[in-house]
Amino acid sequence: MIDEDLKVVAKDVRKNILKLARSAGSMGAHIGPSLSIVEILSVLYGRVMKYDLTNRSWNARDRFILSKGHGAL
Repeated sequence: MIDEDLKVVAKDVRKNILKLARSAGSMGAHIGPSLSIVEILSVLYGRVMKYDLTNRSWNARDRFILSKGHGAL
């Protein structure tokens, strides 16, 4: 089960996805694929992955590669 704080993060991410999609205007955006990975990314970045935003060159950090291009929003 997802912790309450991760639910809040996921909700905020969804809001940002919708804002970005709206700003794309007539160019359109792929909302579905982006929304479908929100919980996965919230758990990875919130509980699993090791990283330090203040030290982006930290060699021991985990790296994440998103190959789901339509999920980029």
